[in-house]
Amino acid sequence: GRASVSKTEGCGFKSCRACFFFPSPSTPDTPPMTRSATAAAGVPSRVLRFFREVRTELSKVTFPTREEGIRLTTVVMLVTLAAAGCLYALDLAFSYVITWIITL
Repeated sequence: GRASVSKTEGCGFKSCRACFFFPSPSTPDTPPMTRSATAAAGVPSRVLRFFREVRTELSKVTFPTREEGIRLTTVVMLVTLAAAGCLYALDLAFSYVITWIITL
């Protein structure tokens, strides 16, 4: 048989996960926090968590050695010069062809 597709099984086009935020009921003696107050209270912790995650991810990165960096930079420069030379040659050839057509 055919492999199942995500639209033909499960929840169809509806999300299988709830996309709604249901706040917990507040007690009568404490007023519920407004949405902006809740968002403002969480900003510093979210920023700190972001920078902790950045540091963790950067520790997993393998940076090239100096020799690899120089070698790869040289390759990029040579390929760029070769491409520029090819484009120059094509431009020159088309220029001669167009000039020849115009002078007929």
